[in-house]
Amino acid sequence: MRIVRVAGTPDALLLNETAGCIEDGGTIIFPTDTVYGIGCAAENDGAVESIFAAKRRPAEKPLAIHLASPDLVDRYARRISPAARALVEKFWPGPLTIIVERRDGVCEAAARGGATIALRCPDDETCRALDTSERAVLTELLTRIAADQGLTPGVHPGYRTLRPPAAR
Repeated sequence: MRIVRVAGTPDALLLNETAGCIEDGGTIIFPTDTVYGIGCAAENDGAVESIFAAKRRPAEKPLAIHLASPDLVDRYARRISPAARALVEKFWPGPLTIIVERRDGVCEAAARGGATIALRCPDDETCRALDTSERAVLTELLTRIAADQGLTPGVHPGYRTLRPPAAR
């Protein structure tokens, strides 16, 4: 294990070393624009499973995929609605996660085999610099409590949508 603290954008040597770690199935802890996450190569099923194990994350709760650029959304989305595309154009990079239909064959383990996938393009220069290596798209694991008591399941398994109380 190696701990490196970085202020600003990491230099090319550190980015290459980090990309190598990710390519070899390793995991990293990295900043985003909202929280710190645990990242790995999103297409490496073993690395994705190690994140689930490390955080004791329930197997049915998918991970979000971080993108270096809004231009990469079509690589992972089967289709993106005009409304979602407008949100991406307005708010990415930034603290917005969109849930879209997942393109067949991508990020199976991170999406837990579901038909949808959560995508983000964080507004953090270190995070985007790590993602830029095209060799490694990172998965994100937010540090949130696994038990979302009082919430009703939403469309995407593992994500919850608040619902208003039923009328009496």
